[in-house]
Amino acid sequence: MLGKRYGKEKKTIGEHTGNQHTKKVEEDHFDPFPKLTTAEKIAEQAKVGTATVKRAEKFAKAVDIIAENTGIASQHLLSGNIKATKKDIQTISMASHEKQKEIIAKLEPGITF
Repeated sequence: MLGKRYGKEKKTIGEHTGNQHTKKVEEDHFDPFPKLTTAEKIAEQAKVGTATVKRAEKFAKAVDIIAENTGIASQHLLSGNIKATKKDIQTISMASHEKQKEIIAKLEPGITF
């Protein structure tokens, strides 16, 4: 959930907000209330570290890739029915579509594609 939220809310580094008429704030301008990054804001709200938020995003993307390529519901992958670690899921997501199906079929024999 953290990963999905972070992926939706974050902006790319250096992304300009506003339009061409919006003035940029000077880099050396002192701000007594510096803005938190998206990861910092989410981490603070969830009471976890920013690295946890960023790792959660990578995991969420991996689950989405596998779900899209294999047709398995992402909730099924997250439910624990498929015995794989977070690292395993991320590794599987980098495999080809057919290899992903093959690996998931080995991890849960009842699934057919």
